[in-house]
Amino acid sequence: MAAQSQPALAGVRVVELGREANYAVPYAAKLLADLGADVVLVEEGAGHDLRRGHPGMPDNPAVSAAIFAFLTERKRCFVPDADEAGMSQLERLVAAADIVIAPLEQAALAGHLRPGAALVTVSPWGNSGPYQGRPATPLTLQAAAGWVTSRKEAGLWPVQVGGHMHEWACGSYIATAALTALREARAIEQAVTCDMSLFESLHSMLCYDKLRYDARGEMGVSRDRILLAPLGTRPCKDGWVGINTLTEAQWADACRMTGLEEYTDQMQAMNRGEGDLVALGEKLEAFLADKTINEMVALGQKMRIPVVPVADGNSMIDFPQWQERRFFAVRAVDGQEYRQPGPPWRFYGTPTVQASEEAAGEELKA
Repeated sequence: MAAQSQPALAGVRVVELGREANYAVPYAAKLLADLGADVVLVEEGAGHDLRRGHPGMPDNPAVSAAIFAFLTERKRCFVPDADEAGMSQLERLVAAADIVIAPLEQAALAGHLRPGAALVTVSPWGNSGPYQGRPATPLTLQAAAGWVTSRKEAGLWPVQVGGHMHEWACGSYIATAALTALREARAIEQAVTCDMSLFESLHSMLCYDKLRYDARGEMGVSRDRILLAPLGTRPCKDGWVGINTLTEAQWADACRMTGLEEYTDQMQAMNRGEGDLVALGEKLEAFLADKTINEMVALGQKMRIPVVPVADGNSMIDFPQWQERRFFAVRAVDGQEYRQPGPPWRFYGTPTVQASEEAAGEELKA
């Protein structure tokens, strides 16, 4: 199939509202821009809070500027007047849009949508339920969704274990919801409103912890006890590999594969931290010392054991798969070059946008 001459979302107009220092909404709009949509970021007052950094990140203006530039690439910026005229400007902008992504507080904008357009409202808890108007932070959302309690350690306070991972993942959810809502709106020739809950998005990412929780019960292990991955991620000749053993059979085969036959019947003890993990690790790393990543992956595939290459900060950008697909692109911000990732999805046959020729946040005149 020949490549299309235009990006998949060419001609789709998107308006991004909100100024909260959270990556979810800006990343959602960025994904749409990466696919060719015309995205307008509306900034009011002192501008988007992310211009000044993220509250969960160290205070580093250079890093904050690079992240904001990444999130606003290929977007245009509109600053409405700070009076009634500004509201009229915003209403006209919304009326011309195909997709509007906004905080729940601005849900009234749905009345200005044209038929066939979609509004996605984003809030911590959603637009209904007893928690609807309750304030929330990333930590409280993670705790409520189960991310904190499922990983706690005895004697320690809960911590923000997920970092900002959920914000980026929620951004993908929001972008997907926006495209789904737009498809429905065009099909029925009416405006459609979509309610996005960050809390519910977070909870949907707990599948691995749920499996681990159930497995502990089946093994007769306290569900509050942390299980280890004795083989796990290990150094090899030219990098790192991860050896995953989820079943007794995989564990036994992995032990035979790595010359650790004496441990074939010790999976549960090792998982509980009751075996000699130091000796196991030393023997495993001695085996891996002269093996390459590709050799170990091939050996794992041959024996039906999940063995994966693990990138670190030095090797990640040069990973052959990303090199072949041109996943990373170079971007200059304030004279400093950065490598930034591309979109995590592509439509078959459409070109991948690698770099913008326009400055981030190009101002849009009223």
